[in-house]
Amino acid sequence: RDDQGDYWWELRACAYYPEFEKEKVVWGNISYNSQFSYVEPGIFINAPSNFIVSDKINLKYLCGVMNTKIFDREFKRIGIFLGYAYEWKKQYVEKVRIPPITPSNQSIVSQIESLVVKILAAKKDNPQADTSEWEKDIDGLVYKLYDLTEEEIKLIEGIFTWKTKKQ
Repeated sequence: RDDQGDYWWELRACAYYPEFEKEKVVWGNISYNSQFSYVEPGIFINAPSNFIVSDKINLKYLCGVMNTKIFDREFKRIGIFLGYAYEWKKQYVEKVRIPPITPSNQSIVSQIESLVVKILAAKKDNPQADTSEWEKDIDGLVYKLYDLTEEEIKLIEGIFTWKTKKQ
């Protein structure tokens, strides 16, 4: 082919090759739930997947938010359901609003980043480690970032009970 890249493994030239070497948030193409992973610099993914790199936002914060119940719920509202799972296409993932980092919410953002670091360390030591309490804590912090009411949180958590009139 005449459009091959500079390396033997390239079927075509890749303008963003250096991005693969950076820290990133990655996700697979098909999944039922949010399953985003933080990947350290220098690690490559050998399966079809999407990834985000950024010099502007802490990727541990981003990964923490993207794995929350609210992110999952919002994606499922706009994403493509395949009958058994969702296709986590980039153009839909990027439509889910991530709370911006501001001076007023920086302490919450720092707490999320800290919890993500704990989860990553626990999973590195033991991939089967139960980190569900920390994950729940991140959900709660993200609810604060979105400034949700108790009723809105119940809707997301799936524990809302409808009040009906007695007949």
